[in-house]
Amino acid sequence: MVRALKEGLINFYKEDGTSVTVRA
Repeated sequence: MVRALKEGLINFYKEDGTSVTVRA
């Protein structure tokens, strides 16, 4: 489940296009 959330967040930031720091 955590993996799905991480992938979702990564995809969200990718689509956003803004420079955001992703905390692992």
